[in-house]
Formats: sequence, structure tokens, C-alpha cells
Amino acid sequence: MDPSFKRYTKGAATDLAAAAGYSRTTLLAQAGGTADADSVSGMNATAVGSYLNARTAALMPALGTSAVKDLVQGRSLVVAQAGTIGEASQQAVFINAPGLSPAFFDSVDAANFTAYKTKVRFRSTAASGLDYELPTSDLKGRKITLTFNGNTAELRLDDDTLVDTGALGSASTMDLTISVTHPGRGAGNQSETKTYRKTTSTGDACSYAIIYGFNASERLLAKRQEQLKAYKDAGKAEDSREVRTEILNIMGLTWMYQTGRVRDLLASHNRIIPLSFHRFGRMAQEEGFYVDVGLQASSTRSDDGVKDDGRFDNVFHLGSLFSSAMEHGVIQQMQAKADGSPYDAVSTVNILREANKGASGQKLFLARASKLEHHQIQPHRIQRHQRRVRSWGALHRQQRQRGA
Repeated sequence: MDPSFKRYTKGAATDLAAAAGYSRTTLLAQAGGTADADSVSGMNATAVGSYLNARTAALMPALGTSAVKDLVQGRSLVVAQAGTIGEASQQAVFINAPGLSPAFFDSVDAANFTAYKTKVRFRSTAASGLDYELPTSDLKGRKITLTFNGNTAELRLDDDTLVDTGALGSASTMDLTISVTHPGRGAGNQSETKTYRKTTSTGDACSYAIIYGFNASERLLAKRQEQLKAYKDAGKAEDSREVRTEILNIMGLTWMYQTGRVRDLLASHNRIIPLSFHRFGRMAQEEGFYVDVGLQASSTRSDDGVKDDGRFDNVFHLGSLFSSAMEHGVIQQMQAKADGSPYDAVSTVNILREANKGASGQKLFLARASKLEHHQIQPHRIQRHQRRVRSWGALHRQQRQRGA
């Protein structure tokens, strides 16, 4: 029998809305504002916040000590015990990936097994000589950082292993392309190129943690927090490369963990099984902090075999909104100014909140390709924006199929 075969039971979901006393009608009444088919303005953010805080306070006693999976119809592993078990023997590894010929290997360490491993590559055209690739299985939770020593870009795995460098010369920025290659056709190959800055406008060095993940992992986050404590116990200064990049790494992994748990919660509530192929991005320290994770591949399947676009959309769209809010939320949670106040941080959700502020709050539009010309967009930009908005529908469908 396949040792990976497992049986699960599903629990009954808790009605979270009822437990919190939530009412959509009441929430919209609290929000107020002026709305039409395409836009909204003048919403009362203070009243919305007060209403949601009250609902949270009502929900907490109802949750008690229940695990999240018990609240959202999660799965529980059925524990089975065997009276006897045969002696383990070395088994061959069989691979049958789309686009690749089926093959047998004595072990995953076989020399020609490399072609069947998922790999990640870091390369730069501006930082001459920086080009490094390894299987994702070799990352093993290690911290990846990009820092600068004078005019040299340094890529590290943890702090003891300098894996590659690149000469920048007098350039103030560099490009870094992160590519993930999956064997066979499957999720295919994906890459993303971003600009990284050598110094801030005041000449301070910039630092980046290249954050990554596959599934939400609290253990990895705890491991990195222990490493940060070890650095401080060893007397490392707060502004040392080791401490600075570990703090960035922990901030980024916290965002990864929180967004992963939100995805799992939404998926369980909508009877969707989330599949995550990879997540790569960066937690940056420039003039300020920001998290930017654009290289992601995932997919979803219904757990009952029913193809329901509404359930898929709930996970995709709501998850995107929560992830955006957490982009600024995690920074405000974990970084404070000298006076104790949180740093200002940017996210799409935070920009919408700022745009709605005050009596002269701006209108927030639901972008539709057919409506763009009516929303006071400069004529020479209309065609470009129309093409972009029209592409979103096709891209969403492509993401659904390919898992981006």
C-alpha cells in the first residue's frame, strides 16, 4: 500500500457570522457613503472599524480554544495502527512527469535525477557574474539574502555561505531575475525581474531577504526567530548584516505564514483544496520597508468534485484582498519608530483607505474596460488601460488553469 495514502474525516463548520453577530446590511449601513454601479466615495471608515471590532470581540468567546480546522470544516487525519509491519526495503523511485519520459531511479541522489527536480535560479545582467541555481529541495528553510559590499552585490544562503557575487561598478541599482523551473510541462517555468537598489537617497546600504515558501510553516518561522535570538545572544549589533537581514526574513516569512493561513481558512470554508507549487519574492529595506511577492504558482481543486466558480472566486479574490492588507499590516505589527508609533506602509488596500479619507475623499472605481472612458482618464491613456483591464479576465482564467 502506498505509504502516502491517508484517510481523513471532515468536521462540521462553525457559523462564524452567526457567532460574531455579523450582518451585511448593518455593515453597509455603518459604511454609508455614496455609491453607484461603478464607484463609491465618502465611506465612514471609523464606523466600519468600530463595527468590526465589536464583531471580533463577540466572536472570540465563541472560538474558545478550537483549532482553525475545527471551525471551518477542516480535515482531521484518521489515525490507524498496524499490528505487524513488514521489514522496510529500498524502493526504486519512479517518475512519470508530463513532458518527460518515465524513468526509474535507485534513489533521489542518483546523478541523473537532477533533471526531475524543481530548481530556482538567481541571475543579474547589471551585477556582472551573478548567476546561481540550485534545486528548491536544497534550500531547506535557509535564509536567502541580497546585500551590498561597496560596489559588489552579495547573494548568501544563510550568513555563512556566500554563494555568488556580482560587480556593479558605479551603478546605483541592479536587476535580479528569479526563475523557478518545474520538471515537465505541469506548472512550467516562471520568472520575475525586479530592480534592487544599492543605497538609499541618503547613502545607507539597502538590504533584501529573498523570501520563499511552499506551504504555510509555523515551524520555519520559529526556527528563524531562534536564529535571530542566537545572533543577539552572541553580541551581534542591531545594524549588523546578520541581524538586519534576519529581521527582514522573519517579517517576510510572517507575511507568508499569515497569508497562507488565510488561504487555508478560505479554502476550507469554501470546500476547496489549495495546492501551492512555489512562492518567491522579497522583503526589502530601502528608505522604508515593503514586501513584494510576485512569483507565485498555485492551483485549487474542489474537495467534492463540483466545479463551482463562485467558490473558487471566493478564495482567489478574498485571499488577494487579505494578502494586500497584510502587506502593510505586517510592517506595522513588527516595526516601530523611535517614538513607538508604527511605520507607514503601502499596500493596495491601504491606498484605497487613504483615498477614501476625509470629507473630500476621492471616488473609488470598479474598473471595467467598457466604462474607462467615462471616468476622466486622460484620452491618450484610455486605450492602454482598456487593453490592461480586458486582459484581466483572460489572465484570471489562465491563473485558474495554470495555478499562477
